[in-house]
Amino acid sequence: MTQPKHVPTLKPCPFCGSKAEMEPWHGGSPQKKLISCSNTEGPNLCHVGPSVTGETTRQAAARWNHRTRP
Repeated sequence: MTQPKHVPTLKPCPFCGSKAEMEPWHGGSPQKKLISCSNTEGPNLCHVGPSVTGETTRQAAARWNHRTRP
């Protein structure tokens, strides 16, 4: 498997502010990715646990980084 030339910068979790993590995801193309909040343990864990998938690294990152204006 080849590594993407440029991995987009991921915004922090929109609910708790923790770092996002990206990993391969099953189904779809071999490049499919899952991005989720990394704050899954401890007393201050993210209770929302958001995640997104995309057929490519770029698509998954665009979905994760999308924020609506207040």
